[in-house]
Amino acid sequence: MSDIGRIAEIRPLHLRANYSTFLITSETGDKYVASLFAQSRFSGVSKQLAVMRRLFDEGFMVPEPITIGHNKTLGHFMLESFVEGETLFDALGSASPEEQYALGVRVVKAIDQLKAFDPGNLPMRKLSNWIDHCLRRFSDSGHTVFGLEKQLLREIEKRLGTFFSAPPVLLHGDCNDQNLILKPDGRICFLDWETVMMGNWSWDYASALFGWWPHFKRGILGSIPEQQAQDVALSIAIICIFKYMCHIESLETAHKGIFIHKANWEFWYECLIDPEKLLCCEGVIFPYYFD
Repeated sequence: MSDIGRIAEIRPLHLRANYSTFLITSETGDKYVASLFAQSRFSGVSKQLAVMRRLFDEGFMVPEPITIGHNKTLGHFMLESFVEGETLFDALGSASPEEQYALGVRVVKAIDQLKAFDPGNLPMRKLSNWIDHCLRRFSDSGHTVFGLEKQLLREIEKRLGTFFSAPPVLLHGDCNDQNLILKPDGRICFLDWETVMMGNWSWDYASALFGWWPHFKRGILGSIPEQQAQDVALSIAIICIFKYMCHIESLETAHKGIFIHKANWEFWYECLIDPEKLLCCEGVIFPYYFD
């Protein structure tokens, strides 16, 4: 990591089995974030770095990417600048209902700017491939699928043709409230570009809706044109199925988990049939996003 000079301090930020981040402070006081990846997750990091570099050079709110590499001590790593500010999670936790709503509107505007960006010929994965894989894995999982799941899956599959036919745009892929930083100047910065891809415009809005914050969600949903609510409802349903698979210990015990609570499945299905139910913003049942 010769790019940053002599190191004064290293502090862990997030420690996980196959992905960890550390805050590094140099002797000159400059701060950086080092992300360490398992081999299985490192293959797409060069694409992530290329997208971040293009966005940063054109003035978008992303950390400055510095380098990627490998050494005997750290293994595979990526180095980027540290972004001062507080996570959206922390900002929402201390915000009034009116401030939460306003933050929801600002997040929509930040995502609007992002999806207007032309990535040119940068190599990126496609959301359509990821969704096909996700739904195939769910269908082939071997567990007993009850009636509401079947209804939801059939409704999703019916709508995917139209969903995929929309012109693809650049997606961050995981706009949860831990990956968005509210800077001191009020701008919103996007962290963690590991899931960057091209796909339907609604995906980032849908991923931003996961959290406990009802007024924040109303700010997002109130900023989405009514005629486009169908795609948002579809993205939410697919994301919920993905999280259902990722956050249960085994599919054999899935029906004991929060993600398949009958009311949730009913609500997601009803939103696909009648997207106005989504836009009314009352009683919206989204499971909390967690790692």
